[in-house]
Formats: sequence, C-alpha cells, structure tokens
Amino acid sequence: MAPRSRHALGAMSIVVALAFQAQAQEPVPAANGWNLYRAQDPDGRPQFTLGYMEPIERRFLITFSCTPHRDEVIVIYYPPPGTAADERSHEVRWASEDHTDTFYGPYRDVQGQVVVFGVDGKSTEQIGLLRAGFVISVDDTPAARVHTMPEQVGIIDELIAGCWP
Repeated sequence: MAPRSRHALGAMSIVVALAFQAQAQEPVPAANGWNLYRAQDPDGRPQFTLGYMEPIERRFLITFSCTPHRDEVIVIYYPPPGTAADERSHEVRWASEDHTDTFYGPYRDVQGQVVVFGVDGKSTEQIGLLRAGFVISVDDTPAARVHTMPEQVGIIDELIAGCWP
C-alpha cells in the first residue's frame, strides 16, 4: 500500500471514530451545523476534522479531514441510516451556485457505519463550498442540504487557517 493510501485509511479511521464518538456518546454535544475537531495524525502532527451535524436527524452528513503538511483532503459522506454497503462506485457531488466538487466510491461498511469516502486535492473550490453551503447529490439525486450559518463562518476559517497555510 502506498504511503498516501496508508495516510488516507488512517485519517478515515480517525474521522469515523470522531463521528461515532460524537453520535454515540456526545461527551461534548455536537452543535447543529459545523463542528471542528482537532487530533493528531499517526505521525503526531495536527489533524483537523470538520463535520456537519444535520439538525433534524442529529447525525453527521459529511466530514472533511486534513492536515497542514499534506495536499489532500479526506471527504466522507454518511448516507441515511439503512443504506446497504455495496461495491458499485457512486458519484458524490457537493455543489453551490458558484462551486462544485466531486468524489467517487462504493458504500463501505466501516465499523458498522456505511460511508463513501474520497481523497481529493485541496482547492479553492472546497473553501468556497464550505463558506457558502451546498447540496450533496449522490448519483445525480439530491441527498442533503448543508447550510453554513453566518455565526459558523469562524469555524470554517479556523479549518482553512489550519489546513491551507
């Protein structure tokens, strides 16, 4: 396995574990909307994970994980409960009026949670999407709407300062 793949799988495990911790135990309750978590990657360097908590169902919809020393972002989409794992590649697109980004992957079962994860290069498109809010579509079918409220822009800016130095 290439070093990039090991990093992606390690980061994915951290992201999924953070989401499970926030959903299952909620020692510090996750706020509706954006939540920023800080940890260390397997090499002991800072890692940032930004997760969007859907306010009605109280579950994470999407997470972004990055570190300042890597050029990629790990994006994980959490489909609705009851979605079955499969081996088919799904197109997960997140788009606003001005920006769009896409990643592909199967529905994978990771520790009992079905997810689609992708590794994407850091881009200004992602920053624009995070600041504006976006619609998540899977295979051209709208799946969720993510809102960035004005009071949460500081959380987005903190992620950008930590990962896009």
